[in-house]
Amino acid sequence: MDAAAPERPRAVTVIGWTWLVLALIRAGNGLLGWFVWRFGGLDRGIPFLPVEAMRAVRGFGLEWTLRHGLLIFGVQFVVATSVAFIAWSLLQTKPWARPALIAVACLGILATLAVSGFIAAATIVVAREASGTEAAQARLAGFAAAAVIVLVGLILFGGTIYVLRRADVRAAFEKPAA
Repeated sequence: MDAAAPERPRAVTVIGWTWLVLALIRAGNGLLGWFVWRFGGLDRGIPFLPVEAMRAVRGFGLEWTLRHGLLIFGVQFVVATSVAFIAWSLLQTKPWARPALIAVACLGILATLAVSGFIAAATIVVAREASGTEAAQARLAGFAAAAVIVLVGLILFGGTIYVLRRADVRAAFEKPAA
């Protein structure tokens, strides 16, 4: 950062480090998942799941996920390292990093809503097959999980968008007049 450039706002530091740490954790998780899937034999099946659980996996249409685990973990690793690079660039106050992280956060909101919707739909299917108190417990657990996912996602992604659109943050990323 040049001496003439404005100082990086504290909010940018907090957002940048938060995203950098979370992205690196996610990249490590994706890499570890890839290795376990590839060398642990999970591409041939999940040995610790009972047969009934595998029927449920097929019922929810998750068989594709089991067949393409390497691809999924590889994509997660690539996306996470890209987000880590954006977060690092945000910490260096590169002008392109602010809109890039806003775009990532917008995609994160969409992904959060999609995952929550899937969990809510799966909850309805599970509750329909259960009876009495089991159905009530399944509904409560499933909808509570979906609500928590939405809440955490909106706080992280919505908070990022809010902070990065503030006037003081925008001013810190503007190119100094020559």
